Amino acid sequence: MNIVILDANTLTLDNDIDFSVFNQYGDVTIYQSSTDEEVGERIKDAEVVLCNKTVLNADKLSKAPNLKYIGLFATGYNNIDIEAARARGIAVCNIPAYSTERVAHTAIMMILNLSSSMQIQQAMLARGDRSNFTKCMQVSHVEVNGKILGVIGAGNIGREVIKVAQALGMKVLAYARTPRPDEDNLKFVSFEELLK
Repeated sequence: MNIVILDANTLTLDNDIDFSVFNQYGDVTIYQSSTDEEVGERIKDAEVVLCNKTVLNADKLSKAPNLKYIGLFATGYNNIDIEAARARGIAVCNIPAYSTERVAHTAIMMILNLSSSMQIQQAMLARGDRSNFTKCMQVSHVEVNGKILGVIGAGNIGREVIKVAQALGMKVLAYARTPRPDEDNLKFVSFEELLK
């Protein structure tokens, strides 16, 4: 089996991943990165393509007549033309639970950052201005407890965001494509209601 990895350098900062595990399945070719112009040539004989961020649209997929499987080293699959893959019978798999906590914590960090005007405070401190601490809060600060958070999507990441938000005392509304019953401290609403 001809296996091609298109963007190994996107998987870790120090490129310390051992890809030799794939050798038992066939001949593996590893590219640290692939430009849009290089992708078609690199996958032309591939039966399996593994990637993280590389875009595989219908045009690129058409250049790989033997392709049977695309494996994503990521949660998202928006870089793959799913319809084109489906039409060709190419299986596409992602890692739905990859980095769930990290992404959810980043979302919560951004909420807390905005609610406390953290960037404004950091800029003040960088220029030596400590008045925010000596003159009764010169920048706005909003407590998140008791506030309503709207979460679009209740998959792995959405569920983790909901869990942390609830731990912070937030009220949560969620929208999911598949209707779901309400739960303790979680109300599922339509997309339109969530935006209101």
